[in-house]
Amino acid sequence: MNFKSIMKSKIVLNLTFVFLLSFFVFLIYVQFIYTFPINLTSEEKLFIKNHNELILAPDPSFAPLEFFDENNEFSGISADYLKWIKKNTGLNVIIKKYPSWSKVIEATKNNRVDILGAVAKTENRENFLLFSESYISIPEIIVTRKEASTINNSDLNLLRVAVIKSSGTEDLVKEKLKLKNLILVNNTAEGLKNLSFGDCDVFIGSLAQVSYYIEKLKIVNLKVNKTLDFTYDMRFAFRKEYPLLEGIINKSLKVMPKKYKNDIYNKWISLGSSKSLIENLLFQRIIVVLLFITLFILIWSRSLKNQVKLNTKEILDLNEELKNELSNKELILIDIIMAMTNIIELYDEYTKGHSVNVSKISKAIALEYGLNKAQAEEIYLSGLLHDLGKALIPLNIINKKGELTREEYQTIKKHPVLSYDIIVKIRQFEKISKNVLYHHERYDGLGYPEGLKGGEIPLASRIIAVADSYDAMTSDRSYKEKISVIDALNEIEKNSGTQFDPKCVRAFMKAYEKNII
Repeated sequence: MNFKSIMKSKIVLNLTFVFLLSFFVFLIYVQFIYTFPINLTSEEKLFIKNHNELILAPDPSFAPLEFFDENNEFSGISADYLKWIKKNTGLNVIIKKYPSWSKVIEATKNNRVDILGAVAKTENRENFLLFSESYISIPEIIVTRKEASTINNSDLNLLRVAVIKSSGTEDLVKEKLKLKNLILVNNTAEGLKNLSFGDCDVFIGSLAQVSYYIEKLKIVNLKVNKTLDFTYDMRFAFRKEYPLLEGIINKSLKVMPKKYKNDIYNKWISLGSSKSLIENLLFQRIIVVLLFITLFILIWSRSLKNQVKLNTKEILDLNEELKNELSNKELILIDIIMAMTNIIELYDEYTKGHSVNVSKISKAIALEYGLNKAQAEEIYLSGLLHDLGKALIPLNIINKKGELTREEYQTIKKHPVLSYDIIVKIRQFEKISKNVLYHHERYDGLGYPEGLKGGEIPLASRIIAVADSYDAMTSDRSYKEKISVIDALNEIEKNSGTQFDPKCVRAFMKAYEKNII
């Protein structure tokens, strides 16, 4: 057996070892993905055994934190966290619906409710409740009409400020901002409508709720004026007679995987971020398999490269062959991405050519913006990959004719995060992954998945946002017919400064005038 044959045999053995090790790790992952034992004390176990029916009363109109959906089912962030807690502790929690949050608080004070699922810890509430650790923090924001100038905290005493009655925000505003003459409303929807119609000057609430209801109610004359320097730290709360619940719930929250928490956040707060697809065990297994395959390919490439370190002519020849093989693998990886892009367009019958169109338009905008060729090429590739996650959205939603339900729309809006999750693990595309993740952010901060605004959004994402919207408007979709190019141009200009970066819009218009687009 010659030296080259020996080296190739070693390579095969190394690859076999790497593959078996990766497969073994994957099996362990699948086996223990949702196995998180909780070390409860004997007193805590006895409490669970003796309290076989604990009552939790959600705020009926606190979406997306907690609410009752169109099927009268308990839904929202706290509902998803509660499912985890019940599964991992054995607590039997019964959901009881009250007509309003003030009625929930009244029932809790009268010991008719045992647990609350989405509450802020305030001095007032500590008089009759115990609290778990915070499991999610949401910014509190000041909302005004669009024509209003930036508001300072000192200005609030001179304005008509609305907050939700008996809410954590009301307590926080009184404690932190020392405001007293507040306009109390029943829910976020009422507060935003009052603000829109001029019945108050300011509405203060959580970013999650405000974004949810502005989108749901299609209110167009409001803006996020300012983010306050305190957050709505969401917790579970329970009657003071049940101190053991604190330890039980905190222990369950402590072992919850960060990924699970992120999935819940992206499902509800990122406005996109319907049950999270990543929560689905089958989907997780598919993603993990893909990641291990990618890891296997990368380690394979590195293993091949490391084999060629001797100075003989035969080894140098082998080294050259291996370098060629590495280059081929990178080309194959790009070909795979192109194939996946084609799959999306086969999968979604209404967006054939969309990814290619968006990439070409994005590149044209980038060059007019003044970026160099290399930067424009990166944006071109980002545009090509921006909708990759749609391959993981159910086909009946992707190609649905007519208006989507709220749940379906939330599912559709997951695709930037899903696209990001696919490509961020691929070394060659890690650099552009954030471009894909943020292509549905809005310049005014009302986009998704993270509500970034202005310069917080990567320039590439701001460029892709313009290109994506233009191609979508001028193409037939399952839910709408295309509009004319002139109407689309007018729509782009109309939304300059709100949905789109004005500089990107100007670059787009220049490219159009030069007949590049």
